[in-house]
Amino acid sequence: MNIKKVEEASKKFLSVYPGGFSNPELLKLAKKHIPEKMHNMALEFFNLDAFEDLNKVTDNLIKIVSKASLV
Repeated sequence: MNIKKVEEASKKFLSVYPGGFSNPELLKLAKKHIPEKMHNMALEFFNLDAFEDLNKVTDNLIKIVSKASLV
């Protein structure tokens, strides 16, 4: 990993979004991606009991990926 490039990217990010991920503008953008819903869905779909049925886990993985806004 190129640490210098990571540091430069970090500086650019913080210049656009002061306060990082707590920045109000970034929080507005994040809400469009419904992170809480996706998190809860992942917890439900991939709990330890779910892995008793691998076909269902595979189907759930497809559901999660197809709903992900960053794919």
